[in-house]
Amino acid sequence: MVLLRVIASLVLLLQPIPSAEVGQLLGIPAYFAPETWDRLSGPGIAVANPVSGPGRTVDLELANAMRAAHERGVTVLGYVTTAYLGRTGRVTRFGETDSAAWLAQTQQEIAAWYRLYGAHGLAGIFLDEVADDCPSAPGYRDLRTFT
Repeated sequence: MVLLRVIASLVLLLQPIPSAEVGQLLGIPAYFAPETWDRLSGPGIAVANPVSGPGRTVDLELANAMRAAHERGVTVLGYVTTAYLGRTGRVTRFGETDSAAWLAQTQQEIAAWYRLYGAHGLAGIFLDEVADDCPSAPGYRDLRTFT
């Protein structure tokens, strides 16, 4: 985690290279304090992750930082884990391990991101810990449709 913070901090110090065409964008895991978000500038992608997800209430500092980053051309995504849709035995907040429970929890967190931060520059969702097997594909299609 310390290395990630160091790398993110170094990347934040880099000046963007002007370009008429953008083929690839730099992605920043913006898991750092909102007061440092002012260093983010677009085009680029920042993943917000205040508490391994959206939390229960709006963090006004984060909301303001997200809005300002969005206004500078940064695409802001909200972090949600899918925990491989239950393929690893990890438990949801309610102690469940099956795919349906993880799908439901993921949908709840996606909905919370939009409810809490949708008006503050949130442009989409970053799904982490995604399974790479065919049996999981229908669940991820459902998440895409839901999002």
